[in-house]
Formats: sequence, C-alpha cells, structure tokens
Amino acid sequence: MCAVAGSSRAQLTPLTLKGSGFVDAQGERVTLLGVNVGNWLLLEPWMLAVPTEGEQGFADQHDILTLLDSRFGAERADALLDVYRVNWFTERDAANIAEFGMNVIRVPFHYSLLTSDEGPLELRDDAFEWLDRAVELAEGAGLYVILDLHGAPGGQSVDMPAGRVGENELWTSEAHQERVASLWRAIADRYKDSDTVIAYDLLNEPYGDFQTDLSQELIAVMDRTIRAVRAVDPETLVFVPGQISGIDFYGDPRDRGWTNTGFTEHFYPGIFGAEERSLRRHARFVACELAVRRAQLEGKDAPFLVGEFNTIFENLGGPTLLAEYFRRYADEGWMTTMWAYRLHRNDGKLPADNWTLVTNAEPCAFDLHGMSYDERVRSFERLG
Repeated sequence: MCAVAGSSRAQLTPLTLKGSGFVDAQGERVTLLGVNVGNWLLLEPWMLAVPTEGEQGFADQHDILTLLDSRFGAERADALLDVYRVNWFTERDAANIAEFGMNVIRVPFHYSLLTSDEGPLELRDDAFEWLDRAVELAEGAGLYVILDLHGAPGGQSVDMPAGRVGENELWTSEAHQERVASLWRAIADRYKDSDTVIAYDLLNEPYGDFQTDLSQELIAVMDRTIRAVRAVDPETLVFVPGQISGIDFYGDPRDRGWTNTGFTEHFYPGIFGAEERSLRRHARFVACELAVRRAQLEGKDAPFLVGEFNTIFENLGGPTLLAEYFRRYADEGWMTTMWAYRLHRNDGKLPADNWTLVTNAEPCAFDLHGMSYDERVRSFERLG
C-alpha cells in the first residue's frame, strides 16, 4: 500500500526521491495526486469566461495584458493584476484542495512573471513574489508544489496555454533557449532547499506547430536547461516533457547524464479534435496506450507525472471516470495533477462539460473592454 502524505491538518513531511517515486522518512512510498492551479500566474481567457473570438475577443494572455496596458498604463495594469492574483488563489483555495484528499499542486507560470523582455537575462525586482506566495499557501495546507514553466521565452507552441497564440520562436532562437536555462537556474537556486517544492516541470506542452517533429530540438533545450539547474541544485526532481509522439525519443535519462530526471505528459483521450467521445475510447486508452507508456518506462527507474488530464463529459461518467483515472495512475506508481482547480463562470453554474473542481457560486460577468479601473478592481476582488 502507498501512503498519501500531506493534509490541511498535518505538517508537511520531507520527501526523498527513490527510484521512480518519493518515499517518506519511514521509507514508505508516497502517492502524489493533485491539481493544476491554472489561470493564476498565466491567464487563459476561456477560464475567465471572457470572449475568445471576434473583435471583442481575447485569444490569449498577451491580448488581455495589451488591453490593460493601453487603457490604464503599465503601472496601473500591474497593480490590477496583483488584485487578480491575490484573489484567484487564496489560503481557502489551498485548504479546499487538501479537503479533496489531494496533496500536491502544479503551478503553471509565465516567464514574464520573473524576467522582462527588456532585460532578458535579468530578474525583475519582484521576480519571486508570486512563486513564493504559491509555496507559502501550499505549505500552509500541507500541499507539495511542482513548478511548471507554462509559457516560455519566445513561445514553445502556437497554442493559447503558452501565453501568446501563434508565437513559436523558442526552437530557432539561441537567445530564448539561453533564457529558459538561465531562468530555471535562478528558480532552482531559490528553491533548492525547499521541502515543499518537490519538482521542476521544465517546459509545458512543447508542441510547436503541432505537426513538426521537434524531438531533437527538445532534447537539446532540455539538456541545456538540466545542466543549468544542476549547477546550483543537484537533487530536486526535474521533469522533461513528451512531444506529440510521446517520450520514447529521449531514451534513458541516465544515458544522457541527467540525474533525478523523470518524464511528464498530458492525457486527454476523447476530448480534442475529431476524436471519438465514448467510454470505448477511454477503454482503448487504458488497455492500449497506457500499456505502451508502461513499456517505454520499463527499466528506466524514472518518475512519471501525468501533469494534466481530465474526463470533463458528465454523460461519460464525469467525476466517477475521473476518479478511476486517478486510481489507475496511482496503481502505475505515477504522479498526477488534473486540470484544473478553478475556472470562472459568468452564470455561476457548472457546465455539462466540466473542467474544474470549483467555480463561483454567484453570477459574475467580466466586461474587460467596458469596465472602468475601479469596476475591475471590485470584480477581481469578488474572485476571492
């Protein structure tokens, strides 16, 4: 049996990486299961229930920040974002996650939180304000933290989660690749002695244009980044992400000189594109695709994180099916963080296709184009 460490009523237990997973002070294997705190330190417009299409739509975080800067100036826009961040994830939210029986959060963040484009290798004066806040809130609730670079310098894919739709320059830019490595070195130096921060998820969904095979470019970027981390932090677990084709192209991390290195992927069977949305699709995924991943991991003694997953469709079982995935991943010895803890709904109701553990209980709509500054402050305060 695996122990489940951490709760809002228990002190956070230091963990030690042993083989493909963590153990506690008694040498008992710890099952890590939790959730992503999405739309907090990198905005995804669909999670804030603002329009994503048309003239009034926001395609990504860049669109939202551009509007705020143009209407209120950079300084007031930053202050407004602080109000948002204070209220999107609070002490009560961390406690809620522990009450769900979870013990870890994955914290997606955008690189601009720590460094600006004007000084690409220089940290902002307030660089660690929000990552420190995430660690503090998690620790208070007995939750471990996985830090996730969700939006990288230059952009690692053309998709919304990277922060700017259509931007995909990381793979061809030496400067951006150096910024990723430099950024992670600074983060590792900050949290290398933390019992709360148990892993660095080095790059979220490095999918490029969703067609080009970037496996060799990804290996090079990961090698450079891991070596930068290990220059200051020899111990903390790092996760290298799968490409669209999976993880097999990496081989054994130890053969590359990568220590304390695991793999991470995101599994969304039957959700995107023209995929069949049925229990049969999930059955094939469990019986076939998980077996392939199990075989690819065999002999590597490497941790594996299912960094994002969800089932969303209530007519396919909803929470029951989601709980079954949590159980199956735990049986494999894998760590799991579902997407996502919270999203905002204008009507205050959970939709039939449910991505979230919690949402607002009362109607609350955002008109980012029309609201005055004070109105936005009040609306963001209501998020808390």
